Amino acid sequence: MKTFKNLLKRPNNNLPQVLSISFGDDEDSRKKKLSRRLCKKFMQFGLRGRSVLVAAGDFGLGKKCDEHAKGDELLRYVPDIFGSYPWATIVGGTYWNGTGEGAWDSGGAGFSNYHPRPGYQADVVDAYLQGPGLVDATNNAGYFNAQGRAYPDVAAMAVGVRTINFGKQDIGDGTSYACPIFASIIALLNGVRLNDGKGPLGFLNPWLYGVVAPGGGFNEVDAGRVLGCRALLGKTGGFNASTGWDAATGLGTPNFEVMKSLMP
Repeated sequence: MKTFKNLLKRPNNNLPQVLSISFGDDEDSRKKKLSRRLCKKFMQFGLRGRSVLVAAGDFGLGKKCDEHAKGDELLRYVPDIFGSYPWATIVGGTYWNGTGEGAWDSGGAGFSNYHPRPGYQADVVDAYLQGPGLVDATNNAGYFNAQGRAYPDVAAMAVGVRTINFGKQDIGDGTSYACPIFASIIALLNGVRLNDGKGPLGFLNPWLYGVVAPGGGFNEVDAGRVLGCRALLGKTGGFNASTGWDAATGLGTPNFEVMKSLMP
């Protein structure tokens, strides 16, 4: 909270246009009131023309998932605290499966218990829940809030990502890599807009869902799934990647050239 408050005190010419956050925790690790206060800080960044992107997490459907399991019974999937914020763009993970991109099975995904589903994603999420995307809808039923804000919104490569760490080449896995990759695409798009005398893109989600996705600005990811704890227990659970938005990779991975052509 303090970090966000300090950033928001800055004048716009000293406030980053794109914020990439690679941090998370279980949604229930904070009280609902505090979570909603934090979410409003994200809204303030959007109102000031800034884009906030958050990593979806690396624990599938919640790192406390299996702790909640009692024999064959699972109490609930556990959403990520930032992943559930409707005023942020949540970035899930993909991997190269040899022929294309597939959903990373450990990538964060889910439905908030604190925040209702925002209007910009209502139609695509409803279509997913009514379609074949759920891995055995019977086993998933009751383990997540089907009316909650769904995530991720988008995805990027999260497995075997090469980086430079303190001057040395490193390879790692995680949506903490995927999030800055997607954020860099937004920064490049902002650069194009600035060169044209326009402002930054700001809050992204209405544009991503309403313009970019219908306009073909995402690479479709329809292979793989994010695992739930029941899957880890030898049961069926989790969310499949599928055509269109899905609860494993969101709208898909970015196609820079098409996104650029669809900018306002």
